[in-house]
Amino acid sequence: MKGTEEGKGRAAGWLDVAVLAAFALGLRLIDLGHPPDIDELHHVLAARSLLADGTLSINGGVPYDRAVLFTYLVAGLFAVFGESLQVARMPAVFAGTALVVVLFLWVRSVGGRTAAWVAALLAAVYPNGVFLSQLSRFYTLQVLLFLVGTIAVYRLVTSAATLRPRTRVALAGAAVVSWATAVKFQMTCIVGIAAVVTWALIAAAPDVWRWLKRQRHATWMIAGALAVVLLAAALVVRNGTLINALNTFRYADPWAAEHRDNVRFYHWFFLEQFPTAWTLLPVAAIIAIAAFPRMGTLCASVFGLAFVFHSLAAWKHDRYIAYAIPMFFGLTGLAAARVLPPLKRAAEAVVARLPGVNARPALVRWGAGALLAGCVLFAMIGNGAFPTVVRMLAPSSGATPRPFRGQADWGAAAEQLRAIADSVDVVVGSSDMKSIYFLGRVDYILEAQRLYINGEWTPEFTIHAKLDRPAISKPESLSRIMQCEPSGLIVTEYGQWKQTWGIPAPMADYLVANTERILESDEWRIRAFRWDRSMPGTAECDQHNGTGNANANGNANGER
Repeated sequence: MKGTEEGKGRAAGWLDVAVLAAFALGLRLIDLGHPPDIDELHHVLAARSLLADGTLSINGGVPYDRAVLFTYLVAGLFAVFGESLQVARMPAVFAGTALVVVLFLWVRSVGGRTAAWVAALLAAVYPNGVFLSQLSRFYTLQVLLFLVGTIAVYRLVTSAATLRPRTRVALAGAAVVSWATAVKFQMTCIVGIAAVVTWALIAAAPDVWRWLKRQRHATWMIAGALAVVLLAAALVVRNGTLINALNTFRYADPWAAEHRDNVRFYHWFFLEQFPTAWTLLPVAAIIAIAAFPRMGTLCASVFGLAFVFHSLAAWKHDRYIAYAIPMFFGLTGLAAARVLPPLKRAAEAVVARLPGVNARPALVRWGAGALLAGCVLFAMIGNGAFPTVVRMLAPSSGATPRPFRGQADWGAAAEQLRAIADSVDVVVGSSDMKSIYFLGRVDYILEAQRLYINGEWTPEFTIHAKLDRPAISKPESLSRIMQCEPSGLIVTEYGQWKQTWGIPAPMADYLVANTERILESDEWRIRAFRWDRSMPGTAECDQHNGTGNANANGNANGER
């Protein structure tokens, strides 16, 4: 009989996983062909180049080697299934789905089924998480790998006495490999790794101390460890690593400069997405830590340090703190596991007082369930994440952009614009990667931030190294091109229009006054212009194709 019950329990557990995985995957497959974010085209175009000639060069520029493992993964999928945005996004889709399942299994192993479902459902419907799972970008893989490494360390610390030596080595290896790969994708998770390591050292300190007291040379061992730490700190200061880290901490590209000193950026972000869980986070942390001390302190440590660090850092974006979000959901789930049972009993007491219900236990249970379901539904409507993900994945309603769906739709305009691009002498694009992907070319980049290299503004016509094309931002630069080239096409996006980091106002006004507008679509969020001169340029115009080389570092060129 006991074996039968255990078998049923295991079957129910796997059914939970299957239902959750299907739900998370289904959400992430909706509208998977949405217009691309400019950054994900780096991997798409580099993968195309890799298959074509074995290089990672985009448009003849320097090789694109950021998160090169992800580019190779995309290229492999292209080789098997053919090139498309949907295929390129599949690694992120499956990593995002796996992230939800792994979080569920981890929280369930410590806090039980209720805690696991709360944490996993929050992760499944989190709008930013769904969005990142629909990009040909490495963020969901980074978050998944960071979580896997964290779980490995947690298991090492909490179950060390019962683990075989071989298992300990395997867990340590899994943590190192997972974290090293996550850092290669995005270095922000170093903050989370530091938090986990600190937690592990504190959690293991009593056992280490007892072990040290049994050693004959404990004093020398402690002195040696301190000497290694001090030597490492001295090397970090001496070789410039500390200065570089501080410069990175205070650096932000022009498009992100607005929030450079906004230390409340992430506070408002969580308040908008999960106001209930966010305002009650201190209470949830107390409940979670009291009930599940080790997991509660780990989740609180990682999320707390990440929140403070990224709030103080200059460059802010929701995806930079993505690796810590599962810890926020974990804390919420652990607290819910302790709050929901007494809440259920309170609901049963309320329903039992209704006339004619007290003597009917089944009605009490059903009534309490309906009451709790109403509370959950009210919380879902009142917390921004849930309405946001619905509007994000719902069919488009005209020109009103949906959340996380505000990208210009070059694909919709591609057929019309490509015919013109094939007939003119030059193509000027404000979104260079999209111009290459949808139109097959870009000759000049019309975007101010492409001239912002390593914290300094460079001259007009400086070569953007990744694409081997000159960038411009001023009317006189465009005038020079128009004087030298008989005809040209200029494609711009609404989101860059009259932005100091994109198409500055003087340039926008010059375009309107001196070129022919051939396309303006509120639905596609694109403005396109052209010029057509009968006289060709003169010999000296050959000199306008660039004055310098830009740094090839993606983060110094607007890449997120």
